Amino acid sequence: MKNELQAPTHLFAAVGALTERGGRVTTATSGLTLAGLEVACVGDVVTYDDGSEAAIIDGAENHHSGGKPFALVGSRLSSGDRITETLRSSWGIRVEDGQRVAGLFDPTYVPPLAPPAYRLAIRGATTARGGVLREPSGTWEVAPHVGTRH
Repeated sequence: MKNELQAPTHLFAAVGALTERGGRVTTATSGLTLAGLEVACVGDVVTYDDGSEAAIIDGAENHHSGGKPFALVGSRLSSGDRITETLRSSWGIRVEDGQRVAGLFDPTYVPPLAPPAYRLAIRGATTARGGVLREPSGTWEVAPHVGTRH
């Protein structure tokens, strides 16, 4: 049936995910929790039975949390190992046949810059040094297109 959900092509690696060499993902900092398991990100840690550790070095580069890409089954580690299975098989990224996802499993990928953000201070705003803006120095005329791309 066309309405059925299709399984994800690349599964998220969560705490407890296994590697080829017997390591387990032990640290996850994405803030994304699925069925009680936190999803790991690039930079999170895999620990082995002998106590050694390795960092996750690639993943879903264009799908991230706080600028850190999510780790996936297939993500490589700093030790040369690779994540091979995760505890949940229903969450991840779906990639259609022939579709290319920018930066997928590419440790050299750099995401595009975020659009510029315009911040204006108002009376009562605090400064980096702990001061408080008491009197604004002037008024601003803000064009309707500020903050949009042309």
